[in-house]
Formats: sequence, structure tokens, C-alpha cells
Amino acid sequence: MPMPGIDIKFLDVEDPSKYVALGERGEICIKGPNVMKGYWNNPKATADVTTFDGYLRTGDVGYMDNDGFV
Repeated sequence: MPMPGIDIKFLDVEDPSKYVALGERGEICIKGPNVMKGYWNNPKATADVTTFDGYLRTGDVGYMDNDGFV
């Protein structure tokens, strides 16, 4: 389960311009106060590892079940 204050979404593996619904497999993306915001002075590297709305792309694929477990 995500730690308090951490938001998790799952990015569509085939179409990274959208997220998948709860229970569907996708790339795990996270956002929160303890998650890096980007690479220092490197906007290109930051863009490569973040989503269109600022979540960090982990590169891991998974899903969240109805109880909130990843």
C-alpha cells in the first residue's frame, strides 16, 4: 500500500498519454512530498522520467487491487 501522502497512478504501457483504471496493469507512477521532482538543471532527463502531469515514472509494471495493495 502507498505510504500516507503518496499518490499512485498506473500509466498505460501501450499509450503513455493516459492512465489505466484501478485493477488494470500499467506502469507505476508516483507523486508526493518525498518523491523527486526532477533532475537538477536537466529538464530533458526530467521529462524522460515524469508524466505529463508530474508523476515520477518508475519503469515498473503492476496494478492496485480493490483493497489498495500494489
